[in-house]
Formats: sequence, C-alpha cells, structure tokens
Amino acid sequence: MGESGERVMKPTALQQAEEYLQRGRLKQAARVLRRAVQLGNAPLECYLRLAEVCRLQENWRGAIEAVRAALQRQPDAVPVRERLIELLIESGRFAEAVAECERWLQETPEHPTPLEHLLDAHWQAMDYPRALQAANQLVRLQPQSAHYRMRRARLLDNLGRHAEAIS
Repeated sequence: MGESGERVMKPTALQQAEEYLQRGRLKQAARVLRRAVQLGNAPLECYLRLAEVCRLQENWRGAIEAVRAALQRQPDAVPVRERLIELLIESGRFAEAVAECERWLQETPEHPTPLEHLLDAHWQAMDYPRALQAANQLVRLQPQSAHYRMRRARLLDNLGRHAEAIS
C-alpha cells in the first residue's frame, strides 16, 4: 500500500527493462527480461525485447534463442518469423536463414516476405545465382513492383549480365 492507502503497482518486467535501457544498462535489462521469460508466462513482447537487448550486446546466440522461444509460443506470428530470419542473416548464419525461409515457403509458397528474406540471405552470402532465382520469383508474383525489378536488375549487373539488367 502507498502512503495514502492506494495500492502501488509493481512495474512489469518490460517496464523495468525499459527503465534500465533508458539509462544504458543493457546487462540489467537483459537479466530482468531473461527472468520474466524463464517464468514462462511473459508476453511475447518480452521475448522480442530480450532478443533486441541481446542483439545490442552482439550476443547473437541469446538473441536467436529468445526469438525461437517466442516462435514456440506463437508459431504463426509473421513479425517474429521475420525477426528470426533477420537475426540469422545479420549474424552471418546464412544457411540457417535460407533453411528458415524455405520452411516458411513450403507452408505458403506465394508469400513474398520469406522470398524477400531468401533473396537477402543469398545476396549477403554472395550467392548471386540463387538470389536471382528468388528475385525472379518475386517479379513473377508481383510483376508491377518496381522495387523487385530494381533488385533483380542489380543482381543481373552483379552477375555481369549487363544487357539483361538494362532491359
């Protein structure tokens, strides 16, 4: 009870973590979030925030584990799947990122999001021929998209296929 008799709400793990983050105290923020996640009833946002704090610390394994744990709680959450793939690419784990994209594409073959990430993963790994396959699929899916056409043109240029790139 507070001084005037009203109940004082204890801050949530997310609120505590945000306070630590505002003061630049990543370790404490990570500890608070990790504890909340280990209890097993934390909101999805706690997992994602933990992943972000780990990322800021360049603790890729911790970040990826947090997002995988979030996906176990909510397997159909598109933003969480995207975050996992982005972290895998950012941490240089291209083969895992590709596998994650391919799994997603097996479930929803016409979904542009995993295709975009597949393109990114191959591009970052400098596997331009496979990146081009993904770009071609995206252009087939959305022929009006100037963005996909530009990305494909840049890939063709990287592959030395300048005439095709210009067209």
